[in-house]
Amino acid sequence: HGWTLGIPLTKVELASIAGMKPRTAEKAFSDLRKAGVVVSHLRRDVLVPDLAGLRKFAGF
Repeated sequence: HGWTLGIPLTKVELASIAGMKPRTAEKAFSDLRKAGVVVSHLRRDVLVPDLAGLRKFAGF
């Protein structure tokens, strides 16, 4: 259940787009995984099991 997002970018590319260092972006994804709002599956797919939970985590 949830939303699967196909992200056709590497972690380094995502970090660059977000204006972060790769390690900072990896820490952010780690925090999201630990909070249970995202689940990394394959290398470039991310499962968001609870969109409302992600919004709450993000402060929206």
